[in-house]
Amino acid sequence: MRFSQLKTKTIQYKTPVVFVHGDHQTGNVWLHKADGTPGWAPRFAEAGFTTFIVHRPYHTPGSNEQPPGCEQYGVVTKDIPKAAWQKYHTAPRTKLDKVHWPAVETHCMWEGTGKAGDPKFEKFYAGTVPEYLDPQEQQYIGMANLAGFLKRLPHPAILIGHGSGATISWLAADSAPDCVAAIIAIEPTGPPFTNGWVKQDGKQIFVPDFPDPTTLPLPSIRPYGLSDIPMGFVPPPVAPKDFTRELLQDSGYVDGVGGEERFQPIPFIQSIDPATKAPCYLQDDRYDPVRKLPNLQQIPQCVVTAGASHHGGYDYATVAFLRQAGVSVTHLNLGKDFGIGGNGHMLMLEQNSIEIADQMIRLAVRAADGSRDRPRHRYLAPVAVMSEKKEGKMPEIGRPFELPEDVPPGRRFSRGFRSLNTANKA
Repeated sequence: MRFSQLKTKTIQYKTPVVFVHGDHQTGNVWLHKADGTPGWAPRFAEAGFTTFIVHRPYHTPGSNEQPPGCEQYGVVTKDIPKAAWQKYHTAPRTKLDKVHWPAVETHCMWEGTGKAGDPKFEKFYAGTVPEYLDPQEQQYIGMANLAGFLKRLPHPAILIGHGSGATISWLAADSAPDCVAAIIAIEPTGPPFTNGWVKQDGKQIFVPDFPDPTTLPLPSIRPYGLSDIPMGFVPPPVAPKDFTRELLQDSGYVDGVGGEERFQPIPFIQSIDPATKAPCYLQDDRYDPVRKLPNLQQIPQCVVTAGASHHGGYDYATVAFLRQAGVSVTHLNLGKDFGIGGNGHMLMLEQNSIEIADQMIRLAVRAADGSRDRPRHRYLAPVAVMSEKKEGKMPEIGRPFELPEDVPPGRRFSRGFRSLNTANKA
């Protein structure tokens, strides 16, 4: 993993900001908008933040670097064709298209036509990169590298992750919670355990769809809710007899694993999100206690959804999963909470990108103010005895999770978000 640091004339905050890009992107998506003008990262540097940009492994701009033996890793996809970028991100237009969602017709902020042949689209597309690894490999490598980098910084950092970059931000924070001041998840990969769309009459429609889990093949998509790899849940998830089987339970290999040997590490059920009253999947607490994410509970964070994006149909389910796991998180919609409309998933590249960045800076300033004097602690992640789950019993926990006695009461960043929302609406 490579990192770039932007020059900051006057450092106003000790808390650094680290940008983490998503799939098929490089760190350059934070440097420039689609029209070539400065993007989010320069704006944060101007505001006085020490600013870093992550280039995830095998996502280096202008490099054809490939992992050794990548053809054997169960590659999910290499390149996204131009037509797919247009349908999902740059030129979605109407509900008559083969791919659409309720707010698709309000998307209007992409620079130019958003179609092949347009110079701005072609420049954007030239900056995309292949994906050589499956999600599990990406997440393991991304987590280890990002957590290692954060441990080298003198102060806890604010992580701003987009798409799968948000997933890696959560994983790194779970691995090194004392190194993270706050997390701003921009349209994270989701929702937990399933896709965010359905197939109807040959069309792909992004609407909430959470069928009976007993009708789904196991393991589920994102079997750990937020991720495809284990996180520090307490109690720990169900453990397989053989972890080699776990690593093979991805979209590339699952057909080669017998049904009786498959497992679902976190059982889930159909439920209703208490906040939105919309359907979602939550942990099944009928037989086992709800598993918590203690390493994330002390980290202020929010999920940000664009007003015209397909994520509007399911980001709430990711938020509901986090809250059930004991994480205090605020869900912000750019249109409803800030009056910023017309944006799709690639909002950091669109016409009003700087307007959105300024709102994110206000959130980051609140996090920086709250963490300025925050001590760094070494949190102990739970160590599970990886034994087969037996009826009525959970795997034992080798070491309980305990906070140091001198940890100050958790500052709830979400309260700051809510007060900020009120100020914007006034």
